[in-house]
Amino acid sequence: MASRPRRQRRVPDSDRKRSAEACIRCKSRKSKCIRIAPGGCQRCIRGSLVCQYERISTGPVEQDSIEVEASPSQRTTMATTMATPADMYTTPATSLSTDACQAERFMWPGFLAKLRESFSLDPDPTAQHSVFPQSQQAQMPNAHRLQPAELQRLKHAVDAFPPRAVANYLLSVCIEHGTDSFFYFDQAEFLSEIDGFDSDPTSNLRYDAGFICLALATFALGSQWTTLTRLNGSASLIHAASDEPGRAFYEQARLLVPDLDESTSLRSVQAPFVLGVYLLPGRATGSLHMHLGLALRKAIALDMHVNAEGTNLSAREREVRSRIWWAVFSLERTLTVKLNRPRSVDPKIITVELPRPLQELDDIQIFDNSLHQTANVRLTIILNRLADTSLWTMDQEDVIQARLDLKAWKRALPSALRMEDVSAASPSYRATFHLHLNYYFAWIAMGKYKVVSIVRNRLRHALGGGPDLDSTETKFEQLSRSCMKAARKMLVMFGQICTSGKLTRSSFTDFQGCSIATMVLLIAGIVERDICYEANISFGLQCLRKMAGEHTTAVTGVSFMEALQAIADEASQKLHDAETRGRQTMLRSPSRMRDFDGWAQWLSRQASQRDASNGRRDDPSATEGTIPDFGGSLALPFQLPLSADQAPYTLDGTPRQSATNTRGDGISEILTDAAWTQTDQVDRDLFSFLHVENEAFLMELTGLEALGLSGS
Repeated sequence: MASRPRRQRRVPDSDRKRSAEACIRCKSRKSKCIRIAPGGCQRCIRGSLVCQYERISTGPVEQDSIEVEASPSQRTTMATTMATPADMYTTPATSLSTDACQAERFMWPGFLAKLRESFSLDPDPTAQHSVFPQSQQAQMPNAHRLQPAELQRLKHAVDAFPPRAVANYLLSVCIEHGTDSFFYFDQAEFLSEIDGFDSDPTSNLRYDAGFICLALATFALGSQWTTLTRLNGSASLIHAASDEPGRAFYEQARLLVPDLDESTSLRSVQAPFVLGVYLLPGRATGSLHMHLGLALRKAIALDMHVNAEGTNLSAREREVRSRIWWAVFSLERTLTVKLNRPRSVDPKIITVELPRPLQELDDIQIFDNSLHQTANVRLTIILNRLADTSLWTMDQEDVIQARLDLKAWKRALPSALRMEDVSAASPSYRATFHLHLNYYFAWIAMGKYKVVSIVRNRLRHALGGGPDLDSTETKFEQLSRSCMKAARKMLVMFGQICTSGKLTRSSFTDFQGCSIATMVLLIAGIVERDICYEANISFGLQCLRKMAGEHTTAVTGVSFMEALQAIADEASQKLHDAETRGRQTMLRSPSRMRDFDGWAQWLSRQASQRDASNGRRDDPSATEGTIPDFGGSLALPFQLPLSADQAPYTLDGTPRQSATNTRGDGISEILTDAAWTQTDQVDRDLFSFLHVENEAFLMELTGLEALGLSGS
C-alpha cells in the first residue's frame, strides 16, 4: 500500500513574502508584485490599472531606495517631504490635467463614443463615459519609484534655480519677448506654481521633473531676450562674448529630459518644446531637432492632435491642449521647410481644432497672443502645402490657387497684426514682424527653385550654347518674380526693425530670414542687377554681421554668405564677358555690317535734307546725348550720358584717353568722313553705357529683363 504524500506545512500569512502580499492581478498572473506606494504596485501603476488587494497590508512601504545624502540645509526639507510618501510618489495634480488619470480621462470617452456610433447606437447623454469610478481613479498615481539618481538630479536642478527676484524677471522677459506667436503654457497658472514652489519647501512640485525642467527651460529662454529690456546707456555686466547667458539653466534642464519618458502630463511636451525654442539660434541642425521631435512625439502619444470634443475635458483644458499641439507642430514644420528637411507628421492625421479665442483663458494671460497663434497656424498650413515638391509639377491653376491663398491670408489679418498699425514699442511688435517675415518666406519657398533654375539655364545658354528657357520655365516665370519681390520686401522690413532698435542676436527667424533674402538676391543678381543691388546686398550682410556677433554658428553663416557673394560676382562677370563677346560678334558679322552701313547712309541723307530745307546746319549741342526715335520699340529703363565725352570708355572698351577711331571691317571704305563724324557721335552716345561699372545696364540691353527676373 502506497504511503500518502506528506503535506507541506502551511506558512503563516504573516511570514509569507510574496503571494499573500501580491495584488489580485499579479497573483492571478503569478507575477512578482512590487508594491511601491499605498494602494498600488509597480506593474499596475505602469499599466494605469486598478491595483486591488485581498487584504490591507500593515507593513510600511520600504523607503531604503529613496534615501540619499543631503546637505544639512536640505535635510529638514527632504525629511518633512518624505514624511508623506503618498504625496512624494504621486505627480501633483493641476488644472491642466497633469494627474495620473489624464490619459484615461481623454482617450476612453472618445473611444467609447465611437464604439457606440459604429454599432449604430445613440450617444449616451447621461454621462461622460469613464471606465473607472472617481474613487478608483484617485488610487491610480501616474508615477514610478524615484531612484536615488533621479532624486539627485532633481536636487541639483532645484539648486540651479535663481533667486526669486531674478526668476520673476526672467519669466517676465520670456513671456513678453520670447513667446512670439506660440503658446508655451498657461502663464497665470505657471506663475502661480512658481510662487508655490518658492514659498513652500514641502511642495510636491519639488519632485516633479516635468515642472522643474519646464521652469529651467523658461529661465534659459528668457535670458536670451534680456538685452531688449536694457535701457539705452545702461551698464551691462554681461561679457560681450557671452553668447548663451542661459546655458547653465539649459544644462540642468536637459539632464531631466530622460525622466519625462514615462510621463503622461502636458509638461512632458512643454518642457522639451521650450528647450527646443531656446536652442534655435545656435543649434538649428543639432539637438534642437531632438527636443522638438520629442515634444512632437509625446504630443501624438497623448493624442493631442485628435479632436477632444466628446470627452470630459473642460473647454479650457481642450483649448490648452489645442494651442500646445499647434505651437509644437507649426514651429517644427516651419523649421523643416526652412532647413529643407522632410515632414515629420502627415497633416491628414490632425483633427484637432485650430486655436480660437477663449475669454476665460485669454483674459488672465500676461501676454495675450491668441490672434498671432491663429494666424501663424493658418500660415503654417499654407506653407506646408507649398513646400511639397509636387508643387513644381502642378498645373498653372494650382500655382495660381497657392498665390491666392497667400494673398487671402494677408488680407484676412486684423489691424492688430498689420505692421503699419503696430507700434515698435508694443510687446507684440516682434511677433507681428515674424508673422510677416514668414509670409514673405512662403513666397520665397514657392519660387526659389525657379529662380535657381532660370539662372542656371541662362548661364548654360550663354556660356555653353545650351538650350534657352523652355516652356516649363516660362510657365513659372511669375513665381521667380514674386520670389525676388518678397526678398526685397524682407530687407525693407529689416531696415524698419533696425530703425526701431528691436534687432537682436538671439532670433533664428531674424537671422535666417535676412540670410535667405540676401541669398535670393545674390543668385538672381548673377543675371540681373538693378541700381539697388549693391545697396541691398551690402545692407543684408551688415545685418547678418550685427546679429552674428561672436556666435560661432552665426559667424560661419556670414562667412558662407560672403563666399556666395564672391561666387555670384564671378559668375556675373563671366556672363557679362560672354554676352559682350557674343554681341560684338553679332555686330561685326557681314550681314549686320551691311545693315549698319545702310542705316548710316540713310541717316546721312536725312541730315542733308534737313540742312537743305532749313538753310542751316543744326547746332550739335541740340542733339547731343540723344538717340534716333525707333517708334518706341526700344525702351531703356535708364538715363543715357549727357555727352559722349562723359563716358569713361569707348565702344571697344578702351579708356577714352588712349582710344582711337578704330572702325570695323569695310566701314571706312563706304562712309565719308562727314558721315562717320556724325554716326560716330550717335554710336558712342548709344553704346557708351555698356562699359560703365554697373553691369545691370548690360543685363537690361541683352534682353534678360524678358526672363522676368527683375521682380514686379
